[in-house]
Amino acid sequence: MLYTVMPIEDVLGEPAWQMDPYAAWRASMGPVEPPMLVSCRVRGVPLSVWPMPDGRGQVERVMSTDPADYLDPTISPGSMVDIREYL
Repeated sequence: MLYTVMPIEDVLGEPAWQMDPYAAWRASMGPVEPPMLVSCRVRGVPLSVWPMPDGRGQVERVMSTDPADYLDPTISPGSMVDIREYL
């Protein structure tokens, strides 16, 4: 338990639901539509990814029932995967 007079955002940082993984990228692109999460299967593993214009995507969430899929660093959240052939 944490007792403080400071706002919780100052202590713990920005809440996870307000974080934007592509804020800098979108700022450089100008006024464009924000990308939406895309569901796809990469090597048979269902994932939610943030698509990028170069055909890759940043993994947001692994949606598998196999525990071994969560141990694969190539599809872990935050990693970049090529999604052109999987969409």
